Amino acid sequence: MLKVDATLQEESRIVAEAWKILDKAFVDKTFNGNDWTEVRKKYVRTNYKNTAEAYAAIREMTGLLGDRFTRFLTPAQYETLSNMYTSETPQAGVGVEMALDPESNQIKIVSVVPSSPAEKVGVKKGDLSSRSMTCLSGGSTPDDAASLLRGEDGSTVNIKLESKGKTRELVLTREILKATSVSSKLVPSPESNRSRRAESLSCPSRASSQVLSEAKALRTQGAKALLLDLRGNLGGYFPAGVDLAKVKIDVPVLALTSTQNGALAEVSLAVLVDHNTASAAEVLTAALQDNKRAGVIGEQTYGKGLVQTIARLQDGSALVITVAKYRTPLGQDINKVSLLWFPLDR
Repeated sequence: MLKVDATLQEESRIVAEAWKILDKAFVDKTFNGNDWTEVRKKYVRTNYKNTAEAYAAIREMTGLLGDRFTRFLTPAQYETLSNMYTSETPQAGVGVEMALDPESNQIKIVSVVPSSPAEKVGVKKGDLSSRSMTCLSGGSTPDDAASLLRGEDGSTVNIKLESKGKTRELVLTREILKATSVSSKLVPSPESNRSRRAESLSCPSRASSQVLSEAKALRTQGAKALLLDLRGNLGGYFPAGVDLAKVKIDVPVLALTSTQNGALAEVSLAVLVDHNTASAAEVLTAALQDNKRAGVIGEQTYGKGLVQTIARLQDGSALVITVAKYRTPLGQDINKVSLLWFPLDR
């Protein structure tokens, strides 16, 4: 358990606790070239007028680390994030998944749930949050946006979006949405005039057992090839992506050729990716690629080779901290570097 000097004022104790957690957990022990002891002296010895000033100091301190994934959460933000995974009461939302667009520093819609409130009013993949909307302006995080978009079932929320240089304001009515971890369908193979069919399987990498179940079921329906669709998949539960990558991964096969072992290994396999394929989804893609289990087609992936955890502070606030890096099976560091891929137009 981390101990903090009891003689410090309450606000300074919060900052000191945050410093200690970062000191112990942050993956880069050079702290982005900062003298971390001097950082403590500067921020912990400051007299803060209120909690808001202390929180601002923690944000500055995490900013020194130069890692966009390490960030501070207020108690309200932490509670919202925690409730996503622990609440027994379903939360109402609008049906979008978001990420921070690196070029514009705006929040970008990366996927829209079919038949959701967002789809019904015309929200599209690729839409950006409008800079004129204070709550979703540049500098806000996807977590901030997510907390604002959630609320009571049947309540409404106003948002402004930008697309192709035009801004539009929309009113969305929140609904309780049933999450679908894995979806699949059989599609005709054009080369054989529908005599063969390929399996299109869309999956967040946190749902490994469901992916295998869908693959086995669709094989019995005549699927001859498997297309694993990870477009817009920002990651999820890291161990699940690793678990799925381990399935018959020791069988050396070339991409798009038949093999003889297991639900995934018995069919030709390719992975479909885009620039929003990230984190655990990239781990899965890299494992299948490096072990010659699948070909990768689509767009360049996001390039996130970092792993985060959440540490709660005593006052209810929290830190999201990068605690580890990972490499592909062949030793490639993919952080800020996209995976190898074959464009769709080849």
